[in-house]
Amino acid sequence: GILGLNLFNAFFFSTGLVFFCSNLKYPFLGLLVSYPYLTIVVAMNYVNQSSAIGLELIALTFYLQGKHKLYFATLVSGILFHASAVFLLAIPIVEQGVNIKKKKSFIYIVVVLIVTSIVVNFFFLDFFTNTYTYYFTRNYNAGGFIVKGGILLGYALIFFVNQLKMKLTSNQKSLFNIFCLNIFGLIILSFFSILSQSSAVIYRLSLYLYPIQILLSDTFVDNELFNIRKKTWRFFIIAFYFLTLVGWLQFSNHSTDWVPYKNFFFLGPDDEITF
Repeated sequence: GILGLNLFNAFFFSTGLVFFCSNLKYPFLGLLVSYPYLTIVVAMNYVNQSSAIGLELIALTFYLQGKHKLYFATLVSGILFHASAVFLLAIPIVEQGVNIKKKKSFIYIVVVLIVTSIVVNFFFLDFFTNTYTYYFTRNYNAGGFIVKGGILLGYALIFFVNQLKMKLTSNQKSLFNIFCLNIFGLIILSFFSILSQSSAVIYRLSLYLYPIQILLSDTFVDNELFNIRKKTWRFFIIAFYFLTLVGWLQFSNHSTDWVPYKNFFFLGPDDEITF
């Protein structure tokens, strides 16, 4: 039933998040950054997509460790949980696109695009057709994307301007740049989607870019960016995400669906389970 389905998806998301954060310099800070939105809003709402994000987090950890085969295999497996995870293939495509002058990179991009087209046409065509009908013909807008996109854009701009001042491995620098380029791309597309009143699609895709907030928060603290001490950075990040959580709980139109949250394991004998 639905309890088993939610437990199954929660396992994949939680495992991916803990695995991802455990490889950061400040694991608990990573968990804190993920909590106000990625955990509460996404994982407790879009349960299938949250499993895909959980596998994405595992894949990104492999990438940062230089295990590119495991990275790609885990990335592809996320598509099995939610077809929108096809968007994750933009990460390796952009990565190779930076080195498009190399013959190997060009062949790689062509192969990925061909395989993606075949998979979409044979397995996910109905899904994308129904998604297009649902989101675009109904003008399904996501009002919260402006705030969400603004935070992502802020992180991307800070990194782009200051990346030369930070000590980064080649894998970190490559991954951060790839994510930031995808953020800029979605922000540009969001202007058209807002005009057509169909920003929900861009919003759902942007959820796959949330890990950059966790990674860059950890990196900013570790590098003492702007000559700000690590303790001060940690305090600032904790305060920012605390205010994010409070703001969402107080002003979101849908926060009443989460507060109070009736956990199945803490229901009394006389409580009814409703869905």
